[in-house]
Amino acid sequence: FLLSFVLSMGPLGILHRQLLQRKEWFLRLPAKVPGRLLASVFIMIFVFGMFIGGNYAFLHPLAIVSLIASMSTVQGTAVIRKRESKPVMLYRSLMPWLLLPLLLFAFLPSLRAYAWLWSGQERLGFLEPLMQSGVVRYAESLNLGIPYNHHAYFAGAVHQRKEMVLLADVGDGFVEVDVPYKVGRVDRMPLQTSPLHRRFAWQWWFIGLGQDPSWLVNFMELLCNKNDIAWQAVEYNNKVHSQLHKLRRVAAQMYQYHFSKPGSAAWWERVELSRRQRIELSCK
Repeated sequence: FLLSFVLSMGPLGILHRQLLQRKEWFLRLPAKVPGRLLASVFIMIFVFGMFIGGNYAFLHPLAIVSLIASMSTVQGTAVIRKRESKPVMLYRSLMPWLLLPLLLFAFLPSLRAYAWLWSGQERLGFLEPLMQSGVVRYAESLNLGIPYNHHAYFAGAVHQRKEMVLLADVGDGFVEVDVPYKVGRVDRMPLQTSPLHRRFAWQWWFIGLGQDPSWLVNFMELLCNKNDIAWQAVEYNNKVHSQLHKLRRVAAQMYQYHFSKPGSAAWWERVELSRRQRIELSCK
């Protein structure tokens, strides 16, 4: 939406209008693409997917903006042409230039988060004085951007987190069993799940946040009973799946995970937490 806004009203608006007036088809064609309409349809597909997937926590009333935006242009041309008063023309000329600095102000607190993702370090070199300035501190006080040490979805999900690990014993001790799209073995690469979360893996993540694990106990009982659907819900492990007839125990142990530093052999570093944060069932 920001891109389509800049193309139609912002600093690139003049270039956009010039391209529409050119005779060369290869210059006019890209300028005629209805950017807002395409962006609107694209986002509405995501919103509909969230609704179907049950991720209602991510639905927001501002999603209506995509519908409104799609009504404003047809192939880059205004729907209604009319003479505008000088105050309106002044407003349309100044607002893009006022909006862009405000967007930058809202984005500045996110720089530390992106710096950590890129280099594994929070400090920003020559930008560090800017991050210590009153402007950025005021933006952080308004909960703008993605403050590295405070945003629960970011720091909790990427940098460090508590995770339950599923274990199964078929006679030779416990073997770790992975859940699709969920953090597990430290050498297992995190998988992309955006824009829709895998509901089963999502439920496991909430256990680490302190949610009632009673559903997990029920799931482990199904595993003990060798329920086909329950075992299909976890990733295939030849050591376990080929010997389910020998299944003795299933367990779930809580670990504290830390994302490894760049260059490390493993993706995660983890520490086993108290045995009181362990669920174990006998399958005999």
